[in-house]
This record gives sequence, C-alpha cells and structure tokens, in this order.
Amino acid sequence: MADSSLCPATGTPEPGGWTNRELIQIIRGLEDLNIVAGDLVEVSPAYDGPGEQTALAGAQLVYEMLTNMVKREVKMQMKRDKEDIPQGKKAGRNLEGDTIKIDEGVNKDQTIKDEL
Repeated sequence: MADSSLCPATGTPEPGGWTNRELIQIIRGLEDLNIVAGDLVEVSPAYDGPGEQTALAGAQLVYEMLTNMVKREVKMQMKRDKEDIPQGKKAGRNLEGDTIKIDEGVNKDQTIKDEL
C-alpha cells in the first residue's frame, strides 16, 4: 500500500502507493470504529536503507493503530462514567461494564440481583 519510493523494504513494492502521511490520516479516520486488531506485514528491515525509513514508517503505523484502539476505549469509559446516578444511590459495574445501582441500607447482593 505504501509508495515504494518511501518504503522500499517491502515484499510487494507499490509504485504510486500512498504516502506515510496519507496512511496515518486514513488510520486516524478510523478511530470511532470498534477495531480490535491490526496487522502490519511485509516490512523487511534487512533490505531497508541506512535511514531505515520502511521500519520507521511501519512502527508509526502500528503506533497509530494501537493509539486508536486505546482512545476509543478511553472515550467509552468516559461516556460510561458520565451516566447519571440518582442521589442517595451508589453504583458499581458488573463484568460486562454495565452500571449497577445499589441502594444504601439495602442488602447489596439482593439489589444486584434485582438490577440484573
């Protein structure tokens, strides 16, 4: 996918491919999607020049993919934390991340069963 003049150490050179800036812009544009995995293939530093531009571009793309995944999870956590909880109530989270409201002075286990 990357232009072979910018990333020469690859198994499938792509003349006229995307620049590093374009690839980063595309990956950053995907940050609102629920991406759970990423893959970078065919970077061969052994065939890279002294500037190691292919390895550096590959490292930057992996960084961008991981950053998108972390940013989305942080945004989702902030959204969950902003949920309104009535006064006089406590809240916790179950394993699925759902808010569980717990009345004060009531048996905690009974309240959780009622909410589920």
